Amino acid sequence: MDMDWKKLLKVMLGTSLFLVESNRVGNRVRSRMGDFRDSAADTFDDLAGRIGRVSDSLSGRRDYVSPIGSFLIGMGIGAGLGMLFAPASGEETRNRIMDQASDLKERVTQKATNIRDRASDKANEFADQARDTIRRETSTPSSQSSPYSRPA
Repeated sequence: MDMDWKKLLKVMLGTSLFLVESNRVGNRVRSRMGDFRDSAADTFDDLAGRIGRVSDSLSGRRDYVSPIGSFLIGMGIGAGLGMLFAPASGEETRNRIMDQASDLKERVTQKATNIRDRASDKANEFADQARDTIRRETSTPSSQSSPYSRPA
C-alpha cells in the first residue's frame, strides 16, 4: 500500500508541475502571440498608409516633388554604390562613364539639331505661305472700294 501512495504522490506532483509549467509556457505563448498580433497590426497600419499614399498620388491629391526627389537621391546612391562595388577598376569605370556621357551628349546634340532644323523648315514654310497669301490678296482687285480710298 505504501507503493500506491508513493505512485499517487508522484503522479500528483508530476501533474502539478506539468500544470505550473504549462501555465508558464501558456503565458509565454500568449505573450508571444500578443507580440505577433501587435507586429501584424503595425505592419497592416504601415501597409494601409502606403496604399493610401499611392492612391493619393494616382488621384492627384499628393505632390510628386517628394517622391521624385527621393527617387533621384536613391538613383544617385545606387550609382555610387555600383561604382564602389563594380568589378572593373576605377580607370575602366571612369572611361566607360566618359564614353557613355560622350555618346549621350552626341545623341542630345543630334536630336537638338534635328529639332532646330525642323523648326526652321516649318518657319520657312509658314513665311512662304504668308507671302503667298499676301500676294494673292494684293493681286486680286476687290469689288468693294476701301473706306480709305478717294473716289475717282
